This record gives sequence, C-alpha cells and structure tokens, in this order.
Amino acid sequence: MPIGNGRLGGMVYGGVTTEWSSNWTININTEMNMWPAETTNLAECHEPLFDLIHGLAENGRKTARTNYGCGGWVAYHNTDVWRQSAPVGADGQGDSTWALWPMSGLFQMDGDFAFPAGVAEMLLQSHASDGEIHLLPALPKAWPTGSVKGLRARGGFEVDLAWTDGTLSSATIRSQLGREATVRYGERTVPLATDTGGRYQLDGQLRVPEKR
Repeated sequence: MPIGNGRLGGMVYGGVTTEWSSNWTININTEMNMWPAETTNLAECHEPLFDLIHGLAENGRKTARTNYGCGGWVAYHNTDVWRQSAPVGADGQGDSTWALWPMSGLFQMDGDFAFPAGVAEMLLQSHASDGEIHLLPALPKAWPTGSVKGLRARGGFEVDLAWTDGTLSSATIRSQLGREATVRYGERTVPLATDTGGRYQLDGQLRVPEKR
C-alpha cells in the first residue's frame, strides 16, 4: 500500500530502487513543506529540518573541498537520509538532466502543506519591516462566522481571532518579546506597545486594549 511522505516521489514503493531514489528535494519542495510551520504555531516542525541542514553542512564541506577545492559547504537539489551532498542525478548515477515535470499526484504533498499556509495568511498577515499585524486581510465569504486561536505573527506575537457575519468581533494578542506593533483591520490601525508576556484584548473596532 502506498504511504504518503514528504519526498518528491510522494510514495514508498515495493522495489529496491524507488522513483527519484527516494530523495528529499531541497531546491523548492522542502521550503514549500515548511510554509505553514511558523504562521500556524508549529515551529517545532522545523527541528528535523535543522538536523538535516546540520548533517548536510558536514557532508557538504567534503563535497566542496573534493569537487571544487573550496571552503564552506555545498548541497544540490536532492539529498537523502544519509545527507547526500554530491551532484548526482535522480538515479544516483551522476547524470543530472533537465526535464519538464507535469503537475500530477507526485506533487500533492506540496499542495497539502501549502494549503494551510495560505489559509493562515487569509486570516492573519504580518510584516517585519513595519511591525504591522493585519487581522482578517482576506476573510472568505464562505466563512461568515468563526474563530481561530494561536496563529503567530512576526515580532513574537500570538493571535486569537473571532468574527461574526464577516466582521471582526474580538482579537487577543499575546506578546512574547515585548515589542511594539501596529494592528490593522481594514483601513483602521492602532499602535500597540507591549510588555514581554503581556496579553491584550481588542474589540472589533480595535479600541484601546486593556492588559490582562
């Protein structure tokens, strides 16, 4: 029976040699798989990726020195459980080729992980450059009433939201780092000065928050 996983092939096959050599594709698929980790407050999902990068750096130093006579480290578009960093093709024989890849079931894993990231961005967006936290920037008409808890915004904030008849009814913002932010809903904005560990309740009009 096929078993879903995060590799480009998307399945575990019964033979010895699997499609794409069961490689983990790191030029785009890995990034796509990690898109929802921060916004949905699942930052611990990054830990296996950090372990992979650490192993790749060790092997990649050998590859950089052997293949190019360079310092630093290098990795290519595919790796595997052994942290392969050498420039090899899909079958592991060193024959990298160009190909056109039609969208098919092989790529469903990317869409599965990208979807919750997109949903989170419809409910909450944030920007490190200006410290803005944008509430319900693209609420779908199909979700007139609802709530969400624990979304993460840049700058060290956790956000709970509730809305009724397509309109924001309340927002709770918890500050982990004590930074300032600008909270936006529609065309309305309010500055928010926070303390580390502070919890701030706003109503649908973004009235002056009360610390709790």
